[in-house]
Amino acid sequence: MTTVEAMTNIRIDHFVELTFDAFTDLTNAVNGVQICVPEPGINDPNYSGLVLSAGLHTVTGNQALAFVRDRHDLANGTDLNRIRMQQQFMSALFSKLTANGTLEDPVTLYKIANAVTGNITVDSDLGRPGRG
Repeated sequence: MTTVEAMTNIRIDHFVELTFDAFTDLTNAVNGVQICVPEPGINDPNYSGLVLSAGLHTVTGNQALAFVRDRHDLANGTDLNRIRMQQQFMSALFSKLTANGTLEDPVTLYKIANAVTGNITVDSDLGRPGRG
């Protein structure tokens, strides 16, 4: 928090931290997320372990995490390309979460709640208005 505050000159009153497990568990809770892998595909067995041909894929769990973390096998290997992949994934995940029926299914809703609550850390004053 100190680093972000120093870099942005914005005071941070509270924080919420989600683990990588929250990411994989949430993706699994909605039975995977469909992503579009750009040409020529991803072939990164040595770093992320991800190998996907170009085109549409439904990724789950660790495969989804590898997708958003991979940068070694993307064009130019830059963080900007990784950010684009992360944005694509988060948009697809949000669409899946808000799709008709996803939040109306009690089993899926329970899995989503479990994925978030089991992998979250918040600061001790978050639930106390006026603190911070």
